[in-house]
Amino acid sequence: MRRKICKFLFKALRKIKSGVNTVLFKYMTGNESAKGLRIEGDVGFKARSIKVGNNVKIFNNVVFWGDGDIVIGDNVHIGNNTIIYASANGGVTIGNDVSIAANCYIIDTNHGIARDKKINAQANSSEKIVIGNDVWLAAATMVLKGSVIPDGVVVGANALVNGALEPYGVYVGSPVRKIKDRV
Repeated sequence: MRRKICKFLFKALRKIKSGVNTVLFKYMTGNESAKGLRIEGDVGFKARSIKVGNNVKIFNNVVFWGDGDIVIGDNVHIGNNTIIYASANGGVTIGNDVSIAANCYIIDTNHGIARDKKINAQANSSEKIVIGNDVWLAAATMVLKGSVIPDGVVVGANALVNGALEPYGVYVGSPVRKIKDRV
């Protein structure tokens, strides 16, 4: 009996925490009108601008970072421990009906690597990342600056996306390569 009571209380507290986190996230990011937004756990946001659509679910330990715009469409799920970084000269746009699995890293900037200067003394370069509609990024996918992932794409686990892909393709590897089309 004690175990059932503890299980019930734990579930109730988790639901309350999720509700509080959702309200705080909406308020702090200016997304009060987003319907169906659910924050499942702790979420970090040190981003200048985050716009979130309807029916978005953000899981534990997701981090939004940077001084650029992050735009998330409707019906998007973002998995545990995912980091999305948007710089002022780039930005990240995620379309509708997108599933981003756990441990993904999406970053629109990179360091310079000229030989005549120390790396940490070089300017960063940034390019916008665009993720289309009906896209699935499997676990631990890394998406680098300037990447365009068009509608219908599936990217396999542990993949590295660095550039433009073709619509409705299935991609795997590091760097990604197309293995087939979705049928």
